[in-house]
Amino acid sequence: MKRIFIVLILMFTQHASADAVREIEERKIVSTALNEQLSLFIQLPLYYHENADYAYPVLYLLDAPVGITLNSGILDPLVGYNNAPQMIIVGVSTNDRDRDFTPTNDPKYAENSGGADTYLKFIETEVIPYVDANFRTEEYRIFSGHSFGGLLVAHAFYSAPDLFDAYFAFSPSLFWDEKLVAKSLVSFTGQQQSNHSVLYLNIGNEGNAEVKSPEGKAMLEGVEFIDTALSQHTPKGLRYKIDYFSQEPHQVTQIIGTYHAFRHLYPSWDVPYEAYLSGYDAVAAHFASLSELYGYHIVAKDWQLSDAALYELHERNNPNEALKYLHAVLKQRPENIEYMSTLALAYEKSGALPEAINTLNEISERIGEADEMYSDIAARISRISKLLSTN
Repeated sequence: MKRIFIVLILMFTQHASADAVREIEERKIVSTALNEQLSLFIQLPLYYHENADYAYPVLYLLDAPVGITLNSGILDPLVGYNNAPQMIIVGVSTNDRDRDFTPTNDPKYAENSGGADTYLKFIETEVIPYVDANFRTEEYRIFSGHSFGGLLVAHAFYSAPDLFDAYFAFSPSLFWDEKLVAKSLVSFTGQQQSNHSVLYLNIGNEGNAEVKSPEGKAMLEGVEFIDTALSQHTPKGLRYKIDYFSQEPHQVTQIIGTYHAFRHLYPSWDVPYEAYLSGYDAVAAHFASLSELYGYHIVAKDWQLSDAALYELHERNNPNEALKYLHAVLKQRPENIEYMSTLALAYEKSGALPEAINTLNEISERIGEADEMYSDIAARISRISKLLSTN
């Protein structure tokens, strides 16, 4: 058992390397909705350009470019150990966060406030279409913000419920306009029988007695109000989590909360150890369950399938199970000679010698005599042909 566990760890960690630097690209966008120019900050997944047939969910961050490196720094090890998918990160800037992140005009805190719905229209009609048109995106979007940004995320949860699939609101400024957003969110969910979104909220020490801030007290009350309401009535399908970090200051809740939000969103992304032990059908069922949960087609990456095939072939001496993985990976990568070569080996080990020769012949036709693999493939064909002739 220990040997199997070590092999699986090696399979996973070889893909955890972040040996490429991901740049953050700034792109200017002139908004019709806002009548001004803003910047989008784009960070693509590792090997985005090499994996030309992969599409990715998109994480939309407020207050860009702040938070992009934080999110990618937390996401990268989760991705590396298969606890989250790779994603495109889009940081959306603002020229006036008091205006753009607040849902109503509340001159008590900001004279120029109340433009949240216009800003959300800008994201819906200009930012998202731009990103979808220029990058390979899955139809799965995450919206994340802190403080006033968290207020906007919480507001978007009920005012634009179909725009995003997951909402991360860190220390949302729920004091705004007599806790209007908290009340509206509770009213919205209270009328729903089902909601297939993911909601993560947190709060730091803003409401602690020693802070002595009426705004902080109202923020804590708002979070507690939402927490109580959702515990009493949770729409079917809504996955929500609320964390209280009473020892953490307002500025830190985004840092600590980002990890917890991703873990809440992806609690079981990794293929379970037991599934690998059970074989291909269990692994395929895992990805089918992920597809159902997240609402888009999720399949194993080619390296996951090929590594599992090698594990079955060499560690468990189970060529028939390896064949299932190899047929699946060759549907994704039919041009891959290495996978075809392993397929031929699996055929040979399973006793399907004609299929092994046919596969090797196909490889030799593809690569030609000039390829350095040609002599090895020819030797394998000759050896298996002799085995067939003696049977």
